[in-house]
Amino acid sequence: MGKPLDQYFAVTAPGFEDVCAAELRAQAIEVQAIQRGGVAFAGQLRDLYLANLHLRSASRVLVRLGEMTVRDFPTLFKRLVRLPWGRFVRPGSACDIRVTCRSSRLIHSERVAETCREAIGKALGNSVERIASEQKVFIRIVNDHCQVSIDSSGDLLHRRGYRIANVAAPLRETLAAACLLTLGYDGSRPLIDAMTGSGT
Repeated sequence: MGKPLDQYFAVTAPGFEDVCAAELRAQAIEVQAIQRGGVAFAGQLRDLYLANLHLRSASRVLVRLGEMTVRDFPTLFKRLVRLPWGRFVRPGSACDIRVTCRSSRLIHSERVAETCREAIGKALGNSVERIASEQKVFIRIVNDHCQVSIDSSGDLLHRRGYRIANVAAPLRETLAAACLLTLGYDGSRPLIDAMTGSGT
């Protein structure tokens, strides 16, 4: 029996979810659900690497660390401590915790972030600094349902670093790629766009 699959989520612009799902399937990655703003998929760590390397229409790829029902801070803390933080967060590293709360008993986003910081520190056996860092943790609480995700991409994927000189562009490369994929452009013929400006 193989290892259990991890749960991931490829974030894409609304309206391009089907394009992103097709890209995942082209990499032989199992798509689980198409949702507004992204595609849920399952796989091994290898699939996470492939998604970050090859997806043209996604802006970032999240690791779904866990989901839970929470109505108070002590319960939130206990359940967050149990999550497998050590697989994705190094001891001693700083985390940028971003929280969204809506229609829930826990509505104080700053306190939710502090509770998460304390839980990560307890799980890893150290304190977690409260500074902006490349390691982002996303906590979304809606109707008392909490979803915890970790960013696996670092910078947004349209900034993957293959270009040395960048200038401001009116259109992100991931969105431009999604538009071309939607139109069925496969790159086999030249594409001329007199309005490219920055070369997106």
